[in-house]
Amino acid sequence: MTTAAKRKIIDELNEIPETFISDILEFIHYLKFKQGVVMAKEDAILTALASEKSLSKDWLKKEEEEAWKNL
Repeated sequence: MTTAAKRKIIDELNEIPETFISDILEFIHYLKFKQGVVMAKEDAILTALASEKSLSKDWLKKEEEEAWKNL
């Protein structure tokens, strides 16, 4: 990747709403995983934490509570 492309990505990150940051981090980790890059334990923990917010939208649904209540 060229320096200009990296600069453009950084500029975009600086302008993006804070609410999207965890989604972007999760996407970056997905891309690294897709390429076969093994994440360090610390990265895996950060990915789990970053994913929690986006996944909680489904976890907190009433139907999810109903499906898991007997476990």
